[in-house]
Order: sequence, then C-alpha cells, then structure tokens
Amino acid sequence: LGATGSVYYAGKLDRLSLGPLSAGGQQARFGPVHDPQFGYVVLGRALEHAWRIARRNHASRDPLALGDSNERWLQHLTRRERVALQKALLAPPRDVADTRRRNALEDAVARAASAFAAWSTGQQYQPPDDG
Repeated sequence: LGATGSVYYAGKLDRLSLGPLSAGGQQARFGPVHDPQFGYVVLGRALEHAWRIARRNHASRDPLALGDSNERWLQHLTRRERVALQKALLAPPRDVADTRRRNALEDAVARAASAFAAWSTGQQYQPPDDG
C-alpha cells in the first residue's frame, strides 16, 4: 500500500495540501555564498577559535571567550600576501585533483595564520622568505 501510494503521489506532492507540513512553494537554499567577504569571516573565526583553544587549559570548563572581530589583523599581511589570499578565497579548489588551487589556498591560509598569531601576541609579523 505504501509503495503504491508513493508511486501514485510522486508527481502530485507539490499540489497536495498537508497543512503546516505543506511547502507552499517556498524553497530553502544554502550555498554557495557569493559574498567575497564570507571567506574572510570564516577564516577569521577559524583562526580565532584555533588560537584560543591551543592556549586553553585542557581542564577548563568555562565558556570559550572570543576576541573582538573588529580588529584588523589582516593588515599585518604584506600587500602581496593579501592579494594571494583574496585570489585563493575567490577561486577555491573545485575538486581533490585541483592541486594548484589547493596549494595556493593552503599557503595563503598558513601565512594568514602566522600573521594572526603574531598580531594576537603583540609581536611583529615577519613574512616567510620566498627567495
């Protein structure tokens, strides 16, 4: 009976009224996010969490207190590093085989993490020597 009902109503579910369970023609959609700032928001929050947790006592039970997200830690990157990060965030790897983009993203995130760590501790960020 269930299989027969499924076959019969498969093409008619959008027209069926199920009260509060009816979709009503509404659609929920998630991603991909096209805002170019979204990558920076996610990266900043991830670096903040990782930095705080790495310095947290393993027995702490108090809530994790995050810092002010209005700080400008990205300004500690060189212009060249900021451009590379922007390119990597706007064109992330599309699949596992896309090693060129993956390497660019990993390098840009590693440099951003170094700049974040230096900024968080009040030290001067020293970009790695690429030569």
